[in-house]
Amino acid sequence: MSTRESTVGATSTRSAQPDLVVIGAAPSEAPQVLPADREPSARRRAVAIVLVLAVVGVAAVAAAVGGMLAGDGGSTVAAPRAQQPAEVPAPPAPLEVGVTAPATATVGEPVEFTVTWSDGTGFFSGTSEEWGDGVGTSSVQEGTCPSTQAPGALSDTYGVTHTFTSPGTYTVTLGVHSWTCSGATAVQEQATVVHTVEVAAAR
Repeated sequence: MSTRESTVGATSTRSAQPDLVVIGAAPSEAPQVLPADREPSARRRAVAIVLVLAVVGVAAVAAAVGGMLAGDGGSTVAAPRAQQPAEVPAPPAPLEVGVTAPATATVGEPVEFTVTWSDGTGFFSGTSEEWGDGVGTSSVQEGTCPSTQAPGALSDTYGVTHTFTSPGTYTVTLGVHSWTCSGATAVQEQATVVHTVEVAAAR
């Protein structure tokens, strides 16, 4: 590349060369001349510096976030343990009753009923029977509170018989009763089971 000195009012003898600009010349040295299209730009340098700083900043933030996620020494961050709800005890089972008995019978012959019952808590207070022929029996007794005994789970099996005097279809209702204390009050509980018997005339 050729250079030349330029002063105000001077004319160039090489018109084919592009316009030249004098930059950075010291007073005691001949000025350096560069083509105008290669003149450094302060704006370009500023933009380049900003871009470099932005890239470095993003890389630093990404490294910091990665370190927090990975934890010290590459260990994973332990997730907080979910608090387990306290176990609530199940309520006691209700009073239940079942029966085993024949579906047919004969007038004048006793019919046997086997009753099975269970209660999650309380005190046994008796049984009741409705035979469907106008006859009923009961051994239920009232409870007394407060009780000197602690209520607990109960169960039992017992047998009861009945003799029908006329043919027909009879609906028998068998009940078991228990009670618990609510303060000084006895609370009665009853469970019943229904059984149908076809009673035929005697031969």
